[in-house]
Amino acid sequence: MSKTHIIHITDLHFPHEAKNQNVDDKSGILTTNDHEFHSFRKNFLDQLEDLKKTHREHEFVLVVTGDLTSKYKLKGLQDSKSFLNECSKALGISRDRVVVSPGNHDYERILNKKKSQSGFLTNFKSFCTPLSNKKYWNNTTVGIIPVDSMDFAEEKIESENKDGIKSVGFFKGLVSTLFRGSEVKESEKKPQEARLPKIIEAPKIGKEEGCRVATVCDSWTSSKIVKIIAIHHHLVPVYGIETKPYEALIDAGTFIQKFNKLNVSIVLHGHKHERSVRFIQDLDSQNPQGFYIIGGNSFVYNNGAFNHITIDNTDNTSIHMQGFQIQNGNYIPVGKAFNLSPANVVAKNVSSLTIQGKIEL
Repeated sequence: MSKTHIIHITDLHFPHEAKNQNVDDKSGILTTNDHEFHSFRKNFLDQLEDLKKTHREHEFVLVVTGDLTSKYKLKGLQDSKSFLNECSKALGISRDRVVVSPGNHDYERILNKKKSQSGFLTNFKSFCTPLSNKKYWNNTTVGIIPVDSMDFAEEKIESENKDGIKSVGFFKGLVSTLFRGSEVKESEKKPQEARLPKIIEAPKIGKEEGCRVATVCDSWTSSKIVKIIAIHHHLVPVYGIETKPYEALIDAGTFIQKFNKLNVSIVLHGHKHERSVRFIQDLDSQNPQGFYIIGGNSFVYNNGAFNHITIDNTDNTSIHMQGFQIQNGNYIPVGKAFNLSPANVVAKNVSSLTIQGKIEL
């Protein structure tokens, strides 16, 4: 197998039940019987078959970075499972080569203890890679770790600003409570004011999941393996204005540092429904090689959009990335094509990196 091809899709948001195409409630913009949706779904499957025929001798992996369903609908999970089975068949790959990380829409039901007694959690656990027995995928050149960004271990975080106002946060899963009060410094001798709760979205990887990722990465002792993280939420802000608190991971700083130390080369994510390609580097650390952060367009909102990453197994210094989506019934490239250098290569020459040419730092 001379090359490994990674097909990255995200934010499927099944089932597509919205009544009209003007609805943007993340429950899908097309009905299940809509000709347009079935058309680009078929085009995508045809594209996968064509890729497999063109690269018969190469390995393929399908990576899905969350939001398989919409608003924790069980039917959405069933629909997405059926669709991903079609994808694996088109690529001629087994189920273990479909690597799935969960998103916030997949998890909302689990936050309610009564609802979690239903069959949803059981179905969901067996489907998403981080929650099932198979925790990662790798060959001799590439290793992919799906990461769960909804840590449910409660964590208390306290902070105080220069005016003595304290904030206490209880972070548990996506829906967390922040008590922001006016507990004034004792020296100022002012009465305490009641602390007011605020519900915020606070995705995080957490300690347990972080330890799992480190254990898997450390088990790949070969310096030739290109390490890839697949996660739903983003590590750094994406283009545009983020109005919701903590849309990015609240422990992003910790894991940017950790991924650097683990020689991660690429982080794939979804959530924002927008393609982006970033390179992040911690020049002040002992491992300043940096890594790429690649966001994907929503599959349903961007006409079957996907990222295609190709890694040369004989020379893993060569990584090519191109985005695609359907236009006028045909797949066309979206944005620039990127030639990426994996972490182990960038580390050898940290003074420069290659993205469409050479940029001197």
